[in-house]
Amino acid sequence: MDLRDMYWRFVEIIDEAVVKKNIYAVPQAATEVGMRGGEEQRNCGQRWNYTLKGQDGLTLSVHARWWDQSQAFSIRPDMHLMTVELTGDVIPRHHEGRYEE
Repeated sequence: MDLRDMYWRFVEIIDEAVVKKNIYAVPQAATEVGMRGGEEQRNCGQRWNYTLKGQDGLTLSVHARWWDQSQAFSIRPDMHLMTVELTGDVIPRHHEGRYEE
């Protein structure tokens, strides 16, 4: 699959993940298409970073993370943020989805 097409597929995956409140669908999809990367260890949350470089000079990056927004004397919902970026020999593209839970 061309990285341009894959970018648009991840736009759909992120939008659906926001609707379904399922951040885990994004790293699962990145793993399934063979992107390099994975989960980074965090204290109060999780973060995944993936990249795929094409032979045409393009790079697709997929990121997902969630974190606890609470502070002392303030209980707040967790924030979930997912992004996909296409860079290289093309007009850079960026798409983001987020939700609180």
